[in-house]
Amino acid sequence: MTDAGWPPLVPDAARAHLVVAGCAGFRHLPALPRAGADVAALTAALTGPGGLFAPELARTVTDPRRPADVLRLLEVGPKPDVLAFCYTGHGLKARHGRLVLALTDSVDEERQAAATGLPVEHVLDALRESGARHAVAILDCCYAERVFDAAGAENVHLLVAAGRTERAWSPPGAAHSRFSAALLGVLSEGVPEGPELLDLATIFRRLSVLLAPLDSEPRPPEAPHQSWPYPRQRAVNASGDLALARNPAFGTGRTAAGLAARARFASRVGRAGREGRPLVARRERLAQAERLFAAIARDAAEALPFGDRLRFRIHHAHASAVGEGGDPVAARRLLDALLKDWSPLAAPDDPWLRAARASHDHWSAAARG
Repeated sequence: MTDAGWPPLVPDAARAHLVVAGCAGFRHLPALPRAGADVAALTAALTGPGGLFAPELARTVTDPRRPADVLRLLEVGPKPDVLAFCYTGHGLKARHGRLVLALTDSVDEERQAAATGLPVEHVLDALRESGARHAVAILDCCYAERVFDAAGAENVHLLVAAGRTERAWSPPGAAHSRFSAALLGVLSEGVPEGPELLDLATIFRRLSVLLAPLDSEPRPPEAPHQSWPYPRQRAVNASGDLALARNPAFGTGRTAAGLAARARFASRVGRAGREGRPLVARRERLAQAERLFAAIARDAAEALPFGDRLRFRIHHAHASAVGEGGDPVAARRLLDALLKDWSPLAAPDDPWLRAARASHDHWSAAARG
């Protein structure tokens, strides 16, 4: 199963501009040392061999003190094809539900935030005034979804790390923020069954699964009563088709490594269905996991030898996904066939064989109801 046939919107490299801003040091707020690493790594990913932005058209700033330190970078000349803006740092609440991007001297108080930081509508104004055919804003900060309500947001593709009331927590000691680490992972690892170029829709689909909060995961140490934030996206017409980078895993979907990567992602989709938030998405995620594993199992049956252990594990996972999707009878039948094929090839104490038998017992009991 692949999206390789859908044509992306490819930036004109001579007119595609990238601005990456981050704030790591503050006078009145906790330091975010990883923000500087986020700026460097994201810029490298989007302008390096796999990126679709030319290095000479990329501008970065770390620890800006004034709004002008950021806004002047968005003055890119006449008729840009793409203008993409990325920010990593603290997001602040301002009066009337506004979002402010923190600068080095920002104060986290609603009445002072706008005067001491960079109100996000100023960034949106700059994106609009640039005349770019495609404007993109990627915000890795607390309360980032508030940008959806800002004046000027209607014509900008928005990808944000956290909801209107969510803090963008990150694991302590991590090299990158939770959101940036996931984004960088998608760009560096790719999508084995995906298209040749990674567009915004494909990237968000991966992030929405990889960053879905799970009940079994530890809560943020700073706020153990809260869950991890999850990303949001809002497209403008066909802006989701805009490509940002080449897919390093393109064409590997039927290799052993590609099948294993696809299975890991499908397993994460299944976990999101069993224990993810928001709760309203659980049933849909279980159905998606079942369809993903069906496609992976078909490809594994054609691409891997009959006795291959990865093929066995994928077919086992497919059967479990079918059961979790609500059809224990079909799951039992799939496991009947799997055990018939695998039992003569495996040792009696093979752990994967024991696990498949346990699954067979489980879904058989569920089928009897």
